[in-house]
Amino acid sequence: MSVYEIYLVKESVAYDFFGKEHKLFNLFLENQYEDSTLAAILQKQVTYITCSLSEQLLITYILSRTSGARQHTSEPNVITYYDTASKGATRLTVCPDRVLLESEGCFSGEMSFFESLRSFHGYFFASDYESSRFGWLKPLRLKNTLHPTEPVATSQLI
Repeated sequence: MSVYEIYLVKESVAYDFFGKEHKLFNLFLENQYEDSTLAAILQKQVTYITCSLSEQLLITYILSRTSGARQHTSEPNVITYYDTASKGATRLTVCPDRVLLESEGCFSGEMSFFESLRSFHGYFFASDYESSRFGWLKPLRLKNTLHPTEPVATSQLI
């Protein structure tokens, strides 16, 4: 089972942490599991670098872009994708501060939801704490300020 915690990071922070994504991952990880006096400080840092989500707008957008996704009537902020071929399911929960994606045996559901989030906004950062996997749903491209006509590769730093 894969569980992803996805935050919408502010654009300025996304570019400041380009190439230093492990620092964002560590902040989100510590915020997730911290129970000491640092918990309040970590939560303030996460709140400062992330944007709040319009839950209903995001849910409507994902439902319109993802075929096979269904919204729960008992839980209006939950969308489920079932894959009959693999007999798996993916559950997406939209919270005001983050999105939670849980998938069990349904790679197509993960990819469908990731693609919808990627097209909704370019600064979503996903973390899978159990597997220590993290990254941008839509890779960032730095702007070349020295030669504006020349494109810069996504892995280059200026």
